[in-house]
Formats: sequence, C-alpha cells, structure tokens
Amino acid sequence: MQILHAFKVYAPDAHGGIVEAIARIAEGTPSHHSASLLVCRYLGLGSTLDVNGLSVERTTTLAQFSSLPLSPGYIPMFRKRLQDADVIAFHAPFPFVDIGILLGIPDDKALVIHWHAEITGRNLFRPIFHPLLKRSVERADCIIVSHPAMIQHSEYLAKYSEKCVVLPYGIDTDFWTGRTPEDDAVVAKLRQQYPRLIVACGRLVPYKGFDVLLRALKHVDAHLIIAGTGPLEAELREIAEQARVSDRVTFAGYMSRVEQRQAFGAANLFVLPSVNEAEAFGIVQLEAMCSAIPVVNTNLPTGVPWVARDGLEGLTVMPRDEVPLAAAMSRLLDDPVLAARLGAAARDRAVQLFKWQKFAADVAEQYQAALARRRRVHQ
Repeated sequence: MQILHAFKVYAPDAHGGIVEAIARIAEGTPSHHSASLLVCRYLGLGSTLDVNGLSVERTTTLAQFSSLPLSPGYIPMFRKRLQDADVIAFHAPFPFVDIGILLGIPDDKALVIHWHAEITGRNLFRPIFHPLLKRSVERADCIIVSHPAMIQHSEYLAKYSEKCVVLPYGIDTDFWTGRTPEDDAVVAKLRQQYPRLIVACGRLVPYKGFDVLLRALKHVDAHLIIAGTGPLEAELREIAEQARVSDRVTFAGYMSRVEQRQAFGAANLFVLPSVNEAEAFGIVQLEAMCSAIPVVNTNLPTGVPWVARDGLEGLTVMPRDEVPLAAAMSRLLDDPVLAARLGAAARDRAVQLFKWQKFAADVAEQYQAALARRRRVHQ
C-alpha cells in the first residue's frame, strides 16, 4: 500500500501539533507499506528531503499570505503524485489539496481525511474554500478525528458522521518521560531561578489565547515561559508591557523537543489558554503531562478539556476570561499537594492511553479498510 500524506508544511520548516501527529503516523507506517509526504516550503525553492527515513517533497513557495503558502506548483505536483498512491491521506485544513481533489481523484484511490482542526474566525479565504472542503468531505472514504466533539460541533462533519472514526492522537511517551542527567541539571537550574514557573507552548497566533494568559499573569505570583514563534510576538510583548508583567515573562522563541522536555520538568504547571475550536486537541498537553505536571486548559467544544480533565489531571476554565484563568493557576501554585496529585494522574493518563505506536497502528488499519472498501466498489 502506497500512502501519500498531503499537507501544507512539515519539518524542518515547521513544528507543532499537526506536524508532530503527521510524523507519528508516517514514521509508524508498517514495514510492508510505504509512506511519503507532499508539502510546501515555508519559503523558498522546492526540494526533496529525507526526514527520519521519510521522503518529503516540498514545492516552491513564493510568499505566505494569511497563513497560506503561495506555492503555484503544489496542485500540479499533487495531481502527479496521487497517480502512484493507493491512499491519499489529506491532513486538513489545506485548501490546495481541496482544489486537487475537486479536479478529480481516480476511483480506485482511497481518500482519508485527517480532520486536525475546524476552520474558524474570519478567514479571508473561507467563502472561496468552504464549498471545496465540502466536496472533499463528500469524496472521502474515511474521516479521522481525535475526539467525538469534533464531529458534533462541525458544520462539515455532522452530516457525514458515518464516515468518521475517532482516534485520539498518540505521542512518543518514552521520549517525553525519558529525562537525562543533562536534563536534570537544566531542570535544577530553572527551578532555582523560577521557584513558581508556568510554561505555555504554541504558535503566537490569535487562537492560542496568549493575550488572555498575559493579562491573567497580573494576578498570579509566578514566572511564565512562552515557547513558540509567530506573527503576534510584537503585539504580545506590548501586552506584557501594558500589563506590567514583562519582567516575569520569557518569550523563549522556538524550543527543541529536548528544551521543551526540560522546561516541562521544571514547571509547576502547564497552561493551554486557547480560545476557539481551532485548538482541536492540544497534543502539547500530553507532552507536558508526561512530566507529571497538572494542566490548566479551557472548556472548548473540542478534545482539549478531555485530554486533561477538570479535577482529575488539571483544571478547566472558560476561554477568553483572565479572572478564572488566573485563579486556576494560583490555586495549583499555592496548593502543591493538589498539584502533585493532578500531575501524577496526568502522567499516568498520558502514558497509559496515548502511545504513538497504537495510534499509528490504528491509523494504518483505517487506511487499509478504506482502500478495501473503495476497491470492492470500483474493481
């Protein structure tokens, strides 16, 4: 079985939840199948790379506009590459793939959509790409989501619930629990420097809610490390200045997986203050939970509050409200017994339920089933 994964970006140009999920799926492909990726460069000329044993073809990108790579060669290359594939694994959303699907996929090719996130807000391209995405959902043989709420609250998926399969993401729990002596030295230094430490990670974009987090920090006695890059960095720094917390915030920029593991190890808690359905799951919660720290997340109609559950592995608050967010963070900082209990449960939940090996095997099984159904009908 030849599997073509299609998305807009991949490592080393990009990192984060969706890229990490694609990596776990593609790198976990059973040995009797093969997988490759078609993506765009973030910027620059196209090339083909080997990334951890995977062939990653990147088309030339001239510029970025509203988070969309302007890559005129992507759609023709997608049309070419799908001819050799048995399964097209479309990691949505990415409208260039929707256009490629609209132009036609041979009847014997299975289309599996990984519905990583809902399109939200006033996206400039939404009126154009809305009908394209509907067409992709109609053509799909299988749609994989990470949590049932994504089906219930999606204007696209509710009508096609019979196609949807719920497969929660998996992570490399061995890595995220496997602190080294070097890690321990960094952790000890961070704990000495910041006895009350909060960590948050993610792209500096509106849906992550870092503006709310910075305003909440006014009411919390702690230091905050925000790991990530993005277009809102200057605005967020200004918010920190206005809130008079800039001396208690470190904008760490891009952090490697090892550096994140070290930061989680030193932290008293992890916070995911996301404000809308663009945050469909919050894989980074699981990565932090492996360090036995509690999570403060928001009550979104997605998988976010299910990953770390209120009162069990963390505390869940209403989104966009700095007051309950501050109260939850302070409660965990001021009650180390509660934080330790929730943190231990968080680690147990992550390690027991979210291993990447099971996730990758379950995905491969869905690929095979979708292809078998497609070929029975169009043999």
